[in-house]
Amino acid sequence: MNNINLPDYCITVEELEKTGIIFKKPVVDASCKRGPGRSFYSFASVAAVCFLIIYITTCVVQFLSMKAVYMLAVLGIVCICQALYLLICHLFCLGMRIYLRRRVYPVMLEPVGVAVEFRGSRAGTEGSVHHGTVYRSYVIYKEAGIRNPKCYYASAPSGNIPERKPGGTAFLFLHPRNRKFYTVDNDKEQNVMRVKNAVNA
Repeated sequence: MNNINLPDYCITVEELEKTGIIFKKPVVDASCKRGPGRSFYSFASVAAVCFLIIYITTCVVQFLSMKAVYMLAVLGIVCICQALYLLICHLFCLGMRIYLRRRVYPVMLEPVGVAVEFRGSRAGTEGSVHHGTVYRSYVIYKEAGIRNPKCYYASAPSGNIPERKPGGTAFLFLHPRNRKFYTVDNDKEQNVMRVKNAVNA
């Protein structure tokens, strides 16, 4: 099976953790980017099918027993609750990102590389990747101008491995009490304006 060689600016999540750097997914930005997720639509679809069957059974033709109707109703309610939970989590992350970017003083970040996460199968030896492997990429940022900088992550723009090493600056908005919640603003035009405003001030 052919392999894909990773660029020198990329490192797998497994290799990153072996070096002692803890990889934590950007919860807020990842949720805001992907939306409620496929699971939300799956649960919502199952719930809709269950209640559609119940409606047809009770209003059009009776081909299910009441016990089966109750079971479908319970399944539909459970799926609705799960879908609502996923939707609430997504809305919470949207609100958290808005809150952080408006209320928290930003910290300048600089990109240092790309972390690649594999799913379903492992990476090959010497930084190679098997064809057909499902993966996601995250840009690795570190705090600028600090002796012992900490690393933060942001989803790659396309989700795949970038064609070249990320450049420019980014800004970190970190929750003051819970470091799990943070958002990275790597919009180039917006960051250039912020740097100019900081210099002029």
